[in-house]
Amino acid sequence: SAGEQVFANPESFSNMRPTAWRSLIQLGQVIAEPRYAHGTVRRFREFVATQFFYDGAWSEGAPSYASQTVGGLAGVLNVLRGYSDPPGYTDPRDGARFDGLDLAASFPALQHARVALQKMRLPKGRLVPVHDTWSTNRSGGALSTKREPYLLPALGHACLGGGSGDEQTQFHLTWSGGYGHDHADNLSLLLFARGREMLSDLGYTHTAYRAWTLATAAHNTVVIDGQSQAFGRKETPSDGSLRRFDVRDPRIQVVRSDGSRAYPGRAKTYRRTLVVVDAGAGRRYAV
Repeated sequence: SAGEQVFANPESFSNMRPTAWRSLIQLGQVIAEPRYAHGTVRRFREFVATQFFYDGAWSEGAPSYASQTVGGLAGVLNVLRGYSDPPGYTDPRDGARFDGLDLAASFPALQHARVALQKMRLPKGRLVPVHDTWSTNRSGGALSTKREPYLLPALGHACLGGGSGDEQTQFHLTWSGGYGHDHADNLSLLLFARGREMLSDLGYTHTAYRAWTLATAAHNTVVIDGQSQAFGRKETPSDGSLRRFDVRDPRIQVVRSDGSRAYPGRAKTYRRTLVVVDAGAGRRYAV
């Protein structure tokens, strides 16, 4: 059956897997096959434990795909809610039995991921355009009327600034690596001020401009020798390295990152330091 084929194939733990798992659970409920629910729960646990960074960010880096993945996992939990095995059944692999299942409280990492995703929003609701993020994408939930500086160190992203309402100012610096849906945008700078995106990014597109949106020259960073940065992978990571993050004094905020792995063999030094200064009267500037 199609359900057996899902189990027979190697598990990829991609952002689309929760969609397949949801259908698998529903199939198991229709044909009274409890192995499908138990097998999915095991995969769900491994997925949450291995595919999110320790700061809650989705490993692909793009907030759009974090939103899709977190939503997909929530859908799996919804389908499983209240599930009970047939009388007398225990799983042959681990001996577990489910009665009135409710796993939502069993995965605090999923709530951690929601918190990280909520941070990655601009004041008007758009997800921060890092990597393959759609310009129209919103992550849901109430808009923040006040944004405090934050750091997602495992992802490789920091936001400086402050203010409230329409006077919010956000300076974003990203140094995340390449684990799917990434752009060559190490040490790229984004700015939201005066109610709009002043330094932005095109994000994701399925148009003829796709190649341009990936290139380093399309981002607010430094291009070396006219070449795009390396697109890293797990075997050859391109992540930057956080060197300093200090927001203890709201009048002067600092973040510094080294991105030399983005230009292997080309750059001896590839580093950006961003200093945001509160000039009073709701005004901020960056050096």
